Amino acid sequence: MRNQKMDSIKTPDLKHLDKKQFDNINKYDRYSRAEDYSGKVRVSFDDATHMKELDSILAQKHEEKDEVEQLLEEFQPKRRPARAAGVMNEGVKFHGSYVARRRIITAIVTVILVLAAFVLFIPPFFKADDVESSCRTEDIFAADGVSGYKVNILKNKSVYDLEALSSEKSSSYRICTVAFEAKNMSPFTAYMENYQVIGGGDYKDHIVYCAAADEGSKEIGPFSKKTVKVEILVNRSGLTDAQFDKAVTSLTLATRGLKRRESKTGGLPCIPAVMGVSDVISFDPSSGN
Repeated sequence: MRNQKMDSIKTPDLKHLDKKQFDNINKYDRYSRAEDYSGKVRVSFDDATHMKELDSILAQKHEEKDEVEQLLEEFQPKRRPARAAGVMNEGVKFHGSYVARRRIITAIVTVILVLAAFVLFIPPFFKADDVESSCRTEDIFAADGVSGYKVNILKNKSVYDLEALSSEKSSSYRICTVAFEAKNMSPFTAYMENYQVIGGGDYKDHIVYCAAADEGSKEIGPFSKKTVKVEILVNRSGLTDAQFDKAVTSLTLATRGLKRRESKTGGLPCIPAVMGVSDVISFDPSSGN
């Protein structure tokens, strides 16, 4: 192959172009480069978005975003002004000194809750009544006999010591009636199933049972005061008069199944009432009252 020199390269005569030269020059306007004869069409930017149009589109998108954010802010809950929180801490003059409103409101709410608890859950108050209390001597086996009476006691009473019920002599037993002045401070009637011994008792092995003396002693009306009576059967065998008195006065009693309600069906359970048999009461087993 012979080497070609630069002097041998001549520019074509534009006025006398052959077909091949004419085609190559025309292709230059259609393709990306003059030396590119691959037939690939040159990339054209005639349809590309101009910079001003792009800025306009971006500005429009930004406005749409601002509108969405504004709508979201309108639906979000409004933040409480700082002034509202400050008002709660402002002082109110009370008896010559300033107290924060928050403390006053807290105190009022506390008082309301305490009163509600008092009305619903506080039991009646019981105070021993020495005037109405007594000790009875009677033949407890007269109506049903020894066996019948003991079966009835075991069936209907809460017996604390079976050994205390072992005697078959009526003279061994005394029925002590302990009276209490009961106050119901609630707007609801207080009902109880019965009374029971819950503690104390220097001679508790002599206590047979404890129960309401009558049905009226199981109910205390709203905002009322009444005398209720509790019956305690004591076996006096082996006890001196002083020991017998101590056996009763050292007892601690309580209500059982206490409820507050407007009728005898249903009701709200209440805190049991506790009462001590006061030693100001005297129980003499020989009195025969």
